[in-house]
Amino acid sequence: MLLRHVQSVRRYAAFRPPAVAELATLRKNEVKAVAEQARGLVEIYREALEHSPVRANALTSGVLCAFGDVLAQTVERRMSSDSNASQGRFDRWRTARMAVYGTFICGPLLSGWYVTLHHLGEAISVTYRPIVGGWLGRLTPFGHLHKEASGTLSPLQLLLAKVTADGLLFQAPFLNLYFATMGALEGLSPSAIFDKCIEKFHRAWALSIVVWTPVQLINLWYVPHSLQPVFVAAVNVGWKTVLAAAGSNPYSPQRAQTHPLA
Repeated sequence: MLLRHVQSVRRYAAFRPPAVAELATLRKNEVKAVAEQARGLVEIYREALEHSPVRANALTSGVLCAFGDVLAQTVERRMSSDSNASQGRFDRWRTARMAVYGTFICGPLLSGWYVTLHHLGEAISVTYRPIVGGWLGRLTPFGHLHKEASGTLSPLQLLLAKVTADGLLFQAPFLNLYFATMGALEGLSPSAIFDKCIEKFHRAWALSIVVWTPVQLINLWYVPHSLQPVFVAAVNVGWKTVLAAAGSNPYSPQRAQTHPLA
C-alpha cells in the first residue's frame, strides 16, 4: 500500500503543468513569428511598389475604393430615414464599380501623378553646372555636368507649389473623371453624365480642397515619393466614402435641384 502511494506521488511529480515563464516564452515566440510574417509581407509589398509601381498602386487603390464604398453603404443605411432603404440589400454592383474605378483609373493615375510631381520638384530645385569651363567646356557642353542646388525655391515654397498644383491641376479633372466614370458604369447617357458632373463638381471640389490640402501638406512633406500614392489611397478610404455617398443615387434633374451632391 505504501509502495503504491510512493509511485503515485512520483508520477504526480513527473507530470508538471507548464510554468508561467514557459507560457510567456511560448506566447512571445508566437508574437515573434507573427511579426516576422508581417515584415515579410511588408517587404514583398515594398518590392512590388519598387518594381511594378503602377500595378501595386492599382491593386491597392481598387481594394481600398471597394472598402470605402462598403463603409459608405453601411453609413447610408444607418443614417437613412427611409426604413426600406435602411433594410435594403447590400449593393454589390456599386462596390464592384468602385473597385473597377480604383483599379483601372484611380490607382494608375495616382502613381503617375506623384512620380510627375517628384520629378518636377527635382527639376525645379536643382540646376546643372559644367565641371570645366572655357574652351574645354565648349568642346564638351553636355559631357561634364553635375547637380547643384539652384536656390530658386525654398523647400517650403516647393511644398506649397506642389499642393497648389495638386488641388488645381489634378483634383479638378480627377473629380470630373470620377463622376463621369461612375455615370458610365451606371449606364447613364452622355447628356445625363454631363449634367451630373455639373451638378456635383463644385461642392465636391470645394470639399476636396478643405480635406486634401492638409493631407497633401503631410503627404508631400513627410512621406517618401514612392509611398505617396499608398498614403493617398489609405486616406481615400474615408474620402471615397464621401464620394460614394455623393454619387450613389441615380441622377435625376428633379433630385439634383434639391440635393446637389446626391
